[in-house]
Amino acid sequence: MRSHRVFLTGSVAIAALGLAGCGGSGSTSAIVDALFAEDVGTAAEALDDGKTLKAYDGKMSSTLHHEDVRRHDSAKVSIKKNDAGGIDVTVNGKTESYSSTHVSDDGYGFESDDGHRNIYTWSAPSAQDAVNGTGGYPYHQIWGYHWWDPESDDPGMFGFAVVGTETTSEVVAARTDKATYSGTAFIRSYGSDGSVHDRTDIKGDLSLTAEFDEGKISGLVNNVEGRERVNDVNGPWTAVTGGEIALQEADISGHGYEGKIAPNDTFNTALGVTEIDGTYRGKFFGPDAEETAGVISASGVADGEDFIATGSFSADED
Repeated sequence: MRSHRVFLTGSVAIAALGLAGCGGSGSTSAIVDALFAEDVGTAAEALDDGKTLKAYDGKMSSTLHHEDVRRHDSAKVSIKKNDAGGIDVTVNGKTESYSSTHVSDDGYGFESDDGHRNIYTWSAPSAQDAVNGTGGYPYHQIWGYHWWDPESDDPGMFGFAVVGTETTSEVVAARTDKATYSGTAFIRSYGSDGSVHDRTDIKGDLSLTAEFDEGKISGLVNNVEGRERVNDVNGPWTAVTGGEIALQEADISGHGYEGKIAPNDTFNTALGVTEIDGTYRGKFFGPDAEETAGVISASGVADGEDFIATGSFSADED
């Protein structure tokens, strides 16, 4: 059975939740596929120049399996602008090419002809705005994807990917100030029955503080709201009054970070959460770390039932 009380989402897309215990430490990820803002400019400029934006490691993507919503994974996702007014998207080696005719009816994404491989912006007013750089954040983009082939044995995947032009580790290390970032977070939580059609969404306002002189970062998601989606039909958003999710202090390592999340007692009581294991993972974007974004992974127990969650977050410097 699926718990109808697991609320995990926010204005900053939270990709997947991990352990909610003591704060975690960051680790420098491989940067062989990184594009740096000081070299290529904004995300839109990089796309216009024929560059490929990549979510190439665990700080950039969080994924669940389509046919078995019980496993976290980390997909490699890339986006490249094409000559047909759209983008070429590759998820774990499988590419789908979208033209301007593949824009979804609501304008937020691109959808394949058979409806099985779709990608939607979570950081701009529309998919075309994200690709063209006419809306959203200049240096990073968040995309939510649902990628599967019913004729294949591949179970398929869905989740969130963060791409963009990153800050170099040298620039991050050179900053000695204390910076605050504001944005949003969003989480999708699924029950142990494994259905992709039922879920709980959670959204909230995100604030992060980077103490560059100390090499630390921490944050908070508040003004939390949640809604239930049953049989692909969304219910109304409901405020979780007083509910908050702490992003516990973590080390800044290179130009990224990784730490634990910890909902407060009000959140847990309101949602029936008795166990949660969650992690937030992110990077800095822009020539001087003007933006930060990442994903969240989580699992736990609510109302006596297991859940698993994926999400993302996005913010810019105040």
